[in-house]
Formats: sequence, structure tokens, C-alpha cells
Amino acid sequence: MKRWVLAVAILVGLVICVGLVVLWVSAQSGAGDTGQVIGWVADSDGQPVPECVVEPVPHDPELQAVETETITDETGKFVARLGAGEWTIKFQCSADPGGSAHVVPVRANADTEIHFEIPLR
Repeated sequence: MKRWVLAVAILVGLVICVGLVVLWVSAQSGAGDTGQVIGWVADSDGQPVPECVVEPVPHDPELQAVETETITDETGKFVARLGAGEWTIKFQCSADPGGSAHVVPVRANADTEIHFEIPLR
């Protein structure tokens, strides 16, 4: 009877170890699939536009954003970590009530710099 209990305990332990290894490998394989978009929003005079809401929207529904929304700082800068692939970056600023959107390709393990100009109204 004791051998049977020991055999089951060893089998359960092995299954748990294999499961943990599979989870760890899955997590590691997805870790490098993100890139970073660093952008600046300025008006047509070149002045920074702070407090714009920046919303990345993936073209592929399986892509994930690490940050789903961010806001430009006082220099008009924003940073968004996104899954590698093509994204539409939507902007909503008080200087541009209609909003703007731009398509941006994001590469894994790379920074993509973008500059957007909001027309003065």
C-alpha cells in the first residue's frame, strides 16, 4: 500500500513540475514580443500639446497593449509599450476636439519614435 501512495505522490509531483516549466516557457516566449512607441504631440506652431489622451488600438485583435491609454506630459511626450504589430494611435486633445489617428508599426524589442502635429484651430 505504501508503494502505491509513494508512486502517486511522485507522479503528481512530476505533473506539477512539468506544468510549471510549461508556464514559465510560455511567459518567457511572450516577454520579448513588445516594443515601445515614444511620441511627441505638438501644434502647428511646434508648441507641445500636454494632456492629450493617447489610445493605442491594435489592428490584430490578439495584440495586447501593456498600457491601454496614456496622457502626454507637459512637453507633449508620451510612451506606450505595445505588442509587436501594427497599431492605430488615437489622440484626443482639447486643441483638436475631433481627435486624430495615425497608423504606427511596432517592432519587438525596439523603440519607434513618432511626432504628431495637431492643427491649430
